[in-house]
Amino acid sequence: MMFIVVIGFFVFRFWNGNLLALLGLGAVVIIGLIAYQVYTTNRNRRRSEQNTRADVESLTTTVESMLGDTANAILEVEDRPTLSADPEATKHFQRAVTIFASVDDRLGTADTPEQLRLLVSDLDEALWRLGAAQALLDGEPVPEQKRPVPPTPAPRVTNRSSAGDAVARWTTGGSGRHQRRRGGSC
Repeated sequence: MMFIVVIGFFVFRFWNGNLLALLGLGAVVIIGLIAYQVYTTNRNRRRSEQNTRADVESLTTTVESMLGDTANAILEVEDRPTLSADPEATKHFQRAVTIFASVDDRLGTADTPEQLRLLVSDLDEALWRLGAAQALLDGEPVPEQKRPVPPTPAPRVTNRSSAGDAVARWTTGGSGRHQRRRGGSC
């Protein structure tokens, strides 16, 4: 801005009355301002895209890690012989498995930070439900949910075998678009 003021000072100080030169200088200033605006807009757009890509990569890694943790927790609860004896624990367990399978299905199509944050929220609920099922099986009170979970869209109906396939992929390092957790279950 100071540059424009200095140029304006010299133009008016040495102006000889030629209107065409003044109009030409005005056009150059306007073109320069437009070029600067285009440059800053493009720079801000590129920075925003870089930040979004970084957020997506970070959240994808978080979701994949949480999927592995959830798969291991599912296996731990599933191996409990008293699971079928407690209907409330079974309800929590089945809901957690349904959420897990839904998140596993939606991970391949989630490409925005908002979609990935929703997956993290869903996995938080699944982990809480698995913790609640374990607490019920151990005869302890159900732990409180740490934060309210936003309403999730109804998960697609999955059968037990597809949920089992998803658990197996996340605990045994199956193949897929994303890098799966390596190694056996804990």
